[in-house]
Amino acid sequence: MNPETLEAATAAEGATPAEDEEIEVERANPLFVRWVNTKDGSRIGVPEEWLGKKVGKLFGPPPPNTGKLVQEIG
Repeated sequence: MNPETLEAATAAEGATPAEDEEIEVERANPLFVRWVNTKDGSRIGVPEEWLGKKVGKLFGPPPPNTGKLVQEIG
């Protein structure tokens, strides 16, 4: 949240913002993938829970190049 917006919101409530207080952010549902399409390209966001699992291998670093155009997976 933008600090200026936070200050305006707390001023409207009549409270003063605490500098040491952390804002708790609600986490998104880990069953879904998020993406953003812009003129600069597309970005995909996956939950952190996926990265250590089998499905996370698709979103991690690319496998080493074997020099072959087609790779047989068996």
